[in-house]
Amino acid sequence: MVHLSTKTLDDDLRVIGLATERCHAIPGSLVRLHFRLSSSPPLGWSYIFTTVWRTVQYPLKRPAGVEGDFIWIDCVPEEVGLHHLAKLEESVAKANAEFRAKAQQQALNAGRQAQLDAKLRSQIADLNRTLYPEAEPATRSNARQRSWISRLFAKFWSSLTRIYALTI
Repeated sequence: MVHLSTKTLDDDLRVIGLATERCHAIPGSLVRLHFRLSSSPPLGWSYIFTTVWRTVQYPLKRPAGVEGDFIWIDCVPEEVGLHHLAKLEESVAKANAEFRAKAQQQALNAGRQAQLDAKLRSQIADLNRTLYPEAEPATRSNARQRSWISRLFAKFWSSLTRIYALTI
C-alpha cells in the first residue's frame, strides 16, 4: 500500500509546457522530453501516475515517468503532438483523480482508527476502575508528580547516607 503525503492536491496537476533545458537525446534516436507540471506532486502521486501510465494502451506508446516537477517521455519529437501529449495529459488527470480518492480513503481510515483507539482506551480505563476501584487513575501529571517525588526522595536519601557515613 502506498502511503500518500499529508500534503493535499489542492489544485489538479497539469502539464504546462515543455522544459527544453532538460530535454536530451538518449540511445536509439529517441529524445527524452521533459514536460513541466503546474506544481510539485505530493508524495505518492508519482507512483500513481506510473501505475496509470502502465495501463494506457495505444499504438507507438513509449516509456514515461515522473522526475520531480516534470513528466518525461522517451520518443521521437515529431510523435509528441500526434500521439503522446494527449495520452500524457489524460494520465495526469487520472492520477489526480486516483490520488484524491486514495487520500480521502486514507483520511477516513485514519479517523476510524482514531475512534477505535479512543474506544479501546476507554474500555481499558473502565476495566481498571472495575478491577481496582480505589486506585488513582494513572495520568501523565500523576506520573510526572511521582517522578519528581521519586527524584527528590532519592536525593534526600543519598544526602542522608553521605551524612551518616561521615559521622561514623
